[in-house]
Amino acid sequence: MLDPTPPYRVPDFCPDCREKFLAVVGWIAPALESTLSPAPHEPITTPEETLRRAGISSERQAVYQRRMSSLLAGGGEGPTTPGSRLKSN
Repeated sequence: MLDPTPPYRVPDFCPDCREKFLAVVGWIAPALESTLSPAPHEPITTPEETLRRAGISSERQAVYQRRMSSLLAGGGEGPTTPGSRLKSN
């Protein structure tokens, strides 16, 4: 990261330029600060939390995940096999 300290000081400028310099710095500094500061932390919502908020129990989620894993692995019962449908809570 670059050193944020400029290679010059305010007294290095003549009186007319000093006023302009301070005006520009006063305008740029807040913009740079907001650009360089980290974004506020946003909480991460997991898929499980979303399903739980929708009223789907952890048990029902686990049953669904086991069945999908089994199907993706090429084994187990398919979704149209009797008794394979999820029960409503």
